[in-house]
Formats: sequence, structure tokens, C-alpha cells
Amino acid sequence: MGACIHAPVQHVSLRELVGKFAAGLEINTPAIRQMTPAQLSSIGFDEALEMLYLFEKPFRVDAADTERLLGVGASGIDAMVQDTLRAPA
Repeated sequence: MGACIHAPVQHVSLRELVGKFAAGLEINTPAIRQMTPAQLSSIGFDEALEMLYLFEKPFRVDAADTERLLGVGASGIDAMVQDTLRAPA
């Protein structure tokens, strides 16, 4: 039987990620608030409604086997943010 492997990822909250992008852009961190299902529906964001289950509890992926087998790991969050901000539009 084959084995399931997961790509190495970083774990960071959306709020922390937005803060890192704001810092990289040298702007104030915008306020973030949770939207209710009714609010999401009212703006036509039905795809988000279908995916709400992903945010009901922490979503953790263990990539230790992949890292050990392939000798790879995820880049740090700060490096990912800087790479994204440097990418051509």
C-alpha cells in the first residue's frame, strides 16, 4: 500500500497573516471581523458558506513524514510574505 504524504505548510492565523502583509506594505493593519453566514450570503459569497466547516476547529496537517522522506520543509511565513509582495503583478 502507498502512503499519504502532505506538503509542508506553515500554521498562522488569518489575522496574523494580514498583519504581516500590512507590515510588509508599510500600512496600518486593517480591522478584521468575522462575518456571519447571513452576511456572507447577502453579498453572494456562497462558496465561503460551503467552506465554513474548515474554520470551525483548527485544521492541522502533519507533514513530518514528507519532510523526513524528501528532506524538504515549508518556508517561513515572513519569507513567504516577502516573496508574494515582490512577485510581479
